[in-house]
Amino acid sequence: MKYIKFKPVESSAAELIGYLPVELKNKQPGSLRPAMIVCPGGGFRVLADSEAEPVAVAYLNAGYCVFVLNYSLGIENPFPAALREAAASVKLIKEKSDEFGIDPDDVSITGFSAGGYLALSLGLFYSSSELLGQRNDYSVFRPANIVLGYPAVTLSNPSEDHMPGPDGFYSVEIMAGKTGLTPEEREKFNLLNHISPGIPRTFIWGTQEDRVVPVTDYLNLASALNKAGTECEFHFYQHGGHAMSLGNERVRNPEELEGLNLGTWFGLALNWLKQGRSVR
Repeated sequence: MKYIKFKPVESSAAELIGYLPVELKNKQPGSLRPAMIVCPGGGFRVLADSEAEPVAVAYLNAGYCVFVLNYSLGIENPFPAALREAAASVKLIKEKSDEFGIDPDDVSITGFSAGGYLALSLGLFYSSSELLGQRNDYSVFRPANIVLGYPAVTLSNPSEDHMPGPDGFYSVEIMAGKTGLTPEEREKFNLLNHISPGIPRTFIWGTQEDRVVPVTDYLNLASALNKAGTECEFHFYQHGGHAMSLGNERVRNPEELEGLNLGTWFGLALNWLKQGRSVR
């Protein structure tokens, strides 16, 4: 394995960390590798380690070139700062696809929790001139597939289960870059309001016992994508809490995994990604 670092946006502190096979390039026909960008969660305040390198290594072992996006955080980096970094990351990987032996038509993105919000946002807004600037070709920003683990979707009004973080801010306030939001301003960050045809293929998984992201986020997202005609697969596990990442002993203690089967999501996602590749 080889590590390499990039700055997807020169004016930001974001980093794109590549996890690449030692043999980066193989010119044999059909040997191009798929690529996956990993967006860890962390409530837009931190980046969860368990949703970064362990996930990257799992995809690397499955034959992918993998890139972990350490995107900008905090209320001082409101939306669309991280979105622009994600879009620039897709573009950069496609531009360097020949160098790394990557199929430029098979660059996907995965995200967990807040990182899922970011990955889904890219699928919704990759062609937005308002957010990403005027271009002749927005396909350079478009991921081939989106894989979402317990994604934040609505950034809904807080309840007893959804309290502000240690910084005192709610996630939607971090995204807006300010406090004291009106209901209308909050609704701008509800991604369900932006579902439309043309979203890349999407895989979603979550759990009924999640107490951080409302269960209705995944359920309503899957329904909205279906109505929009998006190719979508959804797995809803009964047991397991938030931030379970791969759901195996690489990221959790054995006692936390007892009786859980949510770790099967990764194999299901790989099969789903392969299915999409076979029909291109």
